[in-house]
Formats: sequence, C-alpha cells, structure tokens
Amino acid sequence: MLGRLKDENLSTQFYYFLIGEVDGIPKDAKYIYQLNMALGKIQEASSTAILIAQEEQESGNYEEAHKILFSTIRDMKFNKLRIPMAMHNKLMLVHSYILVKRFVKMQDHLSAAYMLVRVAKNISSFPAHIV
Repeated sequence: MLGRLKDENLSTQFYYFLIGEVDGIPKDAKYIYQLNMALGKIQEASSTAILIAQEEQESGNYEEAHKILFSTIRDMKFNKLRIPMAMHNKLMLVHSYILVKRFVKMQDHLSAAYMLVRVAKNISSFPAHIV
C-alpha cells in the first residue's frame, strides 16, 4: 500500500515503527527490505538484503539467503543500478555451497570439489556447517 500511495510522511512513520523507535521493539529486517522495495528504494533495500542474507547464512538457511540476494540483484539489474561487489561475492559463495549438493547427487564429483574449494576458502561465512 505504501508503495502505491507514495506518501513520504506515512512511509517515514512506518519505517520508524519497523526499526523500533515507536514502541522500542525492532521488527524483522525483512519488513524494512520489503518496504524499501515497495517504495522503489533499491539501494537501501540492497544494503538491508546483505544484512538479512548474513543473518540467514549464520543460522544455516542458505536457500533463503540465496533467494534474497538473487532477487535483489535481479531487481537492481532491472533498474540499471550498480550492484555492490559484496553482494556479488556473497551470492557466489552461497550459490556455490548450494551447487555442491546438486553436483554430488548428479555424481559430478569434480565440479562439487571445485565448489567446495571455493566455499572452504570462505568457511567462516558458513558457521552452521563449519565442521
């Protein structure tokens, strides 16, 4: 609704509610991301997406982190905006991790090994599966 209304005052009030300045309880960052996307603030949404993806990655939800990063990059490309290198790198790592399982299922162990080498160099980004 806020995206359609284009009411800056109402959007600002809702933003302050989401970050917790109204009731002292910060809401999930996904809502801030959705608000920024609805308002067309893609740059702000991209920085929020990186934070959300980091949280999802730390809790082991790699598919969700991939989905958020991929959709944000797709939207940024559609709007002809510069995509931060950190976002590209984060997507590449998560994507590589997800591909490992698929390559192993397909019996393509060489490709899985290449992806695992890439992931192993950045193993600190995957705390749920660091062992």
